Amino acid sequence: DFDGDAIPDIAVGAGFDDDGGNDHGAIWILLLNEDGSVRSQHEINDVTGGFEGNLDEADVFGRSIASLGDLDGDGVTDLAVGSPQDDDGGNDRGAIWILFLHSDATVKSFQKISSTKGGFGKGLADGVWFGIAVTSLGDLDGDGITDIASSALFDDGGAVWILFLNENGTVKGKTKIMGSSFGRTFFFGEAIANVGDVDGDGNVDLGVTDFGDNDGGDEKGALWLLFLTPAGTVSRSQKISAKAGGFTGNLHRLDHLGSAVTSIGDLNGDGTPDIVVGADLDDDGGTNRGALWILFLRPDGTVLDHRRISDSHGGFGGILADEDRFGRSVAAIGDLDGDLVTELAVGAIFEDAGGADRGAVWNLFLEGVPVTTTTLPHACGNGVRESTEECDDGGNAGDDGCSAACQCEPAARGDLAEGCDCFDVCGDPSVPLGTVTAVDAAFILRASVGSEQCSVCVCDLDASAAVTAADALLAVRRSTGLWTVLSCSPAQ
Repeated sequence: DFDGDAIPDIAVGAGFDDDGGNDHGAIWILLLNEDGSVRSQHEINDVTGGFEGNLDEADVFGRSIASLGDLDGDGVTDLAVGSPQDDDGGNDRGAIWILFLHSDATVKSFQKISSTKGGFGKGLADGVWFGIAVTSLGDLDGDGITDIASSALFDDGGAVWILFLNENGTVKGKTKIMGSSFGRTFFFGEAIANVGDVDGDGNVDLGVTDFGDNDGGDEKGALWLLFLTPAGTVSRSQKISAKAGGFTGNLHRLDHLGSAVTSIGDLNGDGTPDIVVGADLDDDGGTNRGALWILFLRPDGTVLDHRRISDSHGGFGGILADEDRFGRSVAAIGDLDGDLVTELAVGAIFEDAGGADRGAVWNLFLEGVPVTTTTLPHACGNGVRESTEECDDGGNAGDDGCSAACQCEPAARGDLAEGCDCFDVCGDPSVPLGTVTAVDAAFILRASVGSEQCSVCVCDLDASAAVTAADALLAVRRSTGLWTVLSCSPAQ
């Protein structure tokens, strides 16, 4: 929620924008209405939006984007933007730009990360396209500062770099993950995403796609789930493809499963994060119209169930044309319509509305989908917060913060120790319970320095027994979808 109106907003890349020069690239910050339409927009490129970075021809700035939350602590969301054909240090080595933003969506300052800037150091070769995908990892190493991952698609079959950041956006340390360590890879790192803590070990996990994977047929595609450690190394991996990971969806030759990936939180309420994967060359309804696959995961990273959204599946209802490539990008954008289910923004890069190949974004309003392949004990008191509940502490007693009807009791609204995802009353009571906004984060930040009064019970989100700036950071992450915990205990 960039502008504080309690409605999520999105940033969209236009890597082939020609403002300032051929394929210099651009991004658009789109401030949304509740119905998913655009209320206002702000472009950032090397000639507008206050960005004074030096872009060159074919840098393709905006090929990837990630929200970093408030990296510099000024109360405004910051962005990481990929420019995979940047030539710092050599031809097409790639770069990432960290953009520190003003509240009017212009650039306040920036930090470039490349072979020659931002403390990255050695490790990138010519032609690897570092920055083709980027995602926030939250605070992976526990130093209170957001960390990121970015891929280098053409580094010997693909590689992913885990970058531990300083508050100013420079690199404090890095870890490289080679796709070849998991077997033969083709385009490992075409898309990457923080998929939440799938295995429940307290660390976020990473989804990495390889749409060129040939399991079951030429370029049907695949996804790798990498279970991370705080050091950025991989403790275990799980492949999902036409032949692995329990996925039974009907993929065809050249579907390119893995054109995009995002976490959607726990859509089915079973306690495990779920993911969305694009297949932008899927031929449902016509040639290369594209599709999305919603994958409901088990804690081991295998697929419990799936749903397909395309021209002819999943109730989409939109009009796609041949070669639109719906699903080329995808992002979870939070709850626009207040039904406590996350919505999706889906890119169709060759949509022709207004002119050839101008591109489009589809905002999809989803329903929580029940899992049909297993029986889950959905009921108040089962310890799983469902869409009809404000809280669920695993019991049916009252006067303990969570009522017998699974509603937050007034004295404990905001107390995550009781499973209440309701702390928005702390600063922004105008939005539905369970909706966390930047207003809440700002309130908690003021409370941490004594400018507002907010009890530890309500505002101590990290269970440190004090209200600090770290709690405000958690609220920022929740408001932007980067922290998707719906209920937790003080130990967590």
